Amino acid sequence: MQDFKRVNRNRVQVLKSGSKIKYLTPPSKYAPAELVRNGTITFPRFALKYDALNAVKINAAASVKYSRGYFLSRENENFYLIAYVTSGEYQVRHAGKTETIARGMLYLTAPMVFVNSSCPKKDASIIWFHLKNSREWSGLLGKNNLLKKALRLKNIEELIGMYEDEIYLETPSIFYLNALAECIAENIRREFYDSNAASINRISCAGIYYQINAAPYSKLSLQYLSKKFHTTPKKINDIFKSARGKSVYRHILETKMKKAVEKLSAGVSIKGVSKILGYADRSSFSKAFARYYKTPPRAYVKNMRISANKEEPPLK
Repeated sequence: MQDFKRVNRNRVQVLKSGSKIKYLTPPSKYAPAELVRNGTITFPRFALKYDALNAVKINAAASVKYSRGYFLSRENENFYLIAYVTSGEYQVRHAGKTETIARGMLYLTAPMVFVNSSCPKKDASIIWFHLKNSREWSGLLGKNNLLKKALRLKNIEELIGMYEDEIYLETPSIFYLNALAECIAENIRREFYDSNAASINRISCAGIYYQINAAPYSKLSLQYLSKKFHTTPKKINDIFKSARGKSVYRHILETKMKKAVEKLSAGVSIKGVSKILGYADRSSFSKAFARYYKTPPRAYVKNMRISANKEEPPLK
């Protein structure tokens, strides 16, 4: 490709010869059509039909190589940008301050801010995500830009590699893509949990979310969380709902139902799954499962076996 430059009201973008952008989603609206035509930008055709990352509120994602001389100036874009640097060097300038981001670091850019990013000295390889400015992400990520060590870089690289391998197949597995998308979103969330015990035990959305993920499934409940934080169930629920737009009960139910499908898919009996998830008996679990998936677990398992040759269990 030749050097590319585009200027519009919200963006100034310069891509140097040798740059490559490989999407894991449909191209974002900012992707120039001419770069798709000349092969600088590639994207999986299957993602136009089904985008598992969008279901976890990741609007766009790509693994990219920016050649030295890359430059992007943007403002008034209503999403979070997270950039993991996997090799080389990347610079970001915001509010008069320039940050240099080397391998092993990540940079979070908040929505609607003015920021310049560039590769003035070296090429850089980056994995980036556009996260929806939703209550779920904003409750965790806040309103400020952030430079930090990428604690989950190895996981992110491996998961993105697996997702990329699958999504570029002619007929990828939707079930596998959904599982990988959930893992990618969860690893991004865990990047932004405060790691010290005081923060984990503080009554905040991040702290509540951490305790939900750390708790044994058999004990997981709103009452369990209220004891952990030494406060009322109502306060726990109000904090969580204000940040994520859904109740703690709903989130716990979603968590348990996803684990139920995982265990049923692995061949665990319905009685065994009900015990793992802490239900009083098989009947209570079956009723909860049927309400959530609109089919009882026995029928789900039967349909899953019938569709095994297609490599895709029935979806909700």
